[in-house]
Amino acid sequence: VVADLQMEQVVYLSPAELAAMLRDHPSDVTIVDVRGNDYEGGHIPNSLNIPADQLAGERLEALAAYVRARPHLRHIVFHCLYSKQRGPKAAAMWCRSQASGLPHVQAHVLRGGFEAWAMLYRKQPGMIADYLPEKWAWMDAPVKD
Repeated sequence: VVADLQMEQVVYLSPAELAAMLRDHPSDVTIVDVRGNDYEGGHIPNSLNIPADQLAGERLEALAAYVRARPHLRHIVFHCLYSKQRGPKAAAMWCRSQASGLPHVQAHVLRGGFEAWAMLYRKQPGMIADYLPEKWAWMDAPVKD
């Protein structure tokens, strides 16, 4: 029940909505990529990589300090590969830990995760940092019946 209440505070964003935010107001947004080993091969530029299994205690407090040091920040976006497990759990954990401390920052989850981002933006320069096309080659493979 607590997790459900925390998720009510989270707003899902499509990749296109996040891209528009990054284009129009980049300093308003912080992205937290909670992938572990699957972070290698590409990520959203300027995202922070804090693996989900490490987002607690000191790492969570360090993230809060990072956000507090940026009073212009309005959005914190969490994601994993698909944003079905790790990303939403991280967003709920963030909301639980920051319930009253940072009311000016809206928590988000990237709908579809990095996979959805990569499907849309893998061929657009500047949209994926440290991109290794061979890791994502399956995205360009023809669909077999």
